[in-house]
Amino acid sequence: MGRMGLTENDLRTLAADVLIFQSVKRIVGSGLDSDRAAIAAEKALENQQITAEQARMDLAPFQEKVQPTDEEVKAYWETIQDSFVTEPRRKFTYVIISPLASATPEVVAALPENATPEQKDAFAKATAANAAKLADAKLQEQRKVETQVDDFLYQLEEKKGSSFEELAKKNGWETKSTDFFAASSAPQDLNVNLRASGSNGKVVDPLFHLTVTTDPFSKISEPMAIGEDQWLVARLDGEEKSRPKTFEEARDEARAQYITEKAGELLKTAAAEAAAKIKTSLAAGKSFKDAAAEAGITQVSELPIISRTYRPSAQEPQNLFQATRTIDPGSITEPLLEGNSAIIIYVAKREVVKAKDADAALESEIAATSRGNESLAFAAWLATQTEAANIQQLNRR
Repeated sequence: MGRMGLTENDLRTLAADVLIFQSVKRIVGSGLDSDRAAIAAEKALENQQITAEQARMDLAPFQEKVQPTDEEVKAYWETIQDSFVTEPRRKFTYVIISPLASATPEVVAALPENATPEQKDAFAKATAANAAKLADAKLQEQRKVETQVDDFLYQLEEKKGSSFEELAKKNGWETKSTDFFAASSAPQDLNVNLRASGSNGKVVDPLFHLTVTTDPFSKISEPMAIGEDQWLVARLDGEEKSRPKTFEEARDEARAQYITEKAGELLKTAAAEAAAKIKTSLAAGKSFKDAAAEAGITQVSELPIISRTYRPSAQEPQNLFQATRTIDPGSITEPLLEGNSAIIIYVAKREVVKAKDADAALESEIAATSRGNESLAFAAWLATQTEAANIQQLNRR
């Protein structure tokens, strides 16, 4: 308390405020009882195990039916042409700096077949010494390269970013230059992983986030660690900003998007018609598989037992439990449109699984709901009292 500048009286005041808050909250929310039956029903829904089947309709066959003319695609593009833009493109000059080759290892004579303990010990020591020598030589070369890179950047900063090629040549480094390219199609050298990057970042990522200011040196990148022991430094040589695409540039993309949208509309209509046919067939006593087949759907499969914790596969709706938790057994869901498919779920059976601690969990849920009701009532009451008292918060004026 002392470190926080508080006294014993401050603690007593805080405790009194907490007790007053709790008492007022209970009084204000005293008439807001939780609906035990509603909470129990909701808990039962959450603790279900559902036996179901699914019928799946894919988007691809409907895409094949959509064959738009150039005129239709252009009319479609004209309404949303601002959504078709080129990628920003940049070009760079860069160097990749590698340490010199490590020292040549000494040749350690092989052990004879019947080596004595002394010979084995000498062999192990020689091998260890050789490895230590190589490791030390490698470390020295790495430190040397790091110093060279630091000096290179320092000299570039002194020269305001100029003489990149001359300074690289002075260090014996080869410079390479690119044409304009987008981040999604970077040259191989610039598409390598950054060393020790936790997010699997690539060299091209920071290069396309390089912000140019009035300082010419801002065109020079930070040194980037790549490979096992290499460094890369780049200079931004030019940039083409993103711009709206012409129709010729956007034609293929617009056509594909047009086909997907129109096919999606066809799929939605076909799924609704299939669902209506399936309902009629089920009412006539047919199995779900037969009903789906009569509706033209051949992809029918049984689903694993569905529960609140079940994780759907990529071929199943991701909201599978929520979609089926209130469906009467012997009925189907409305078509679920997800990704490139429409899926109709048939619920065969729903069973509530009562856990050993179900009664205690219910009481805990009821208590939590009651506390939530009290908090909401208190917040509403406090807001009303604050407004009526015309309290103004000076720090917000």
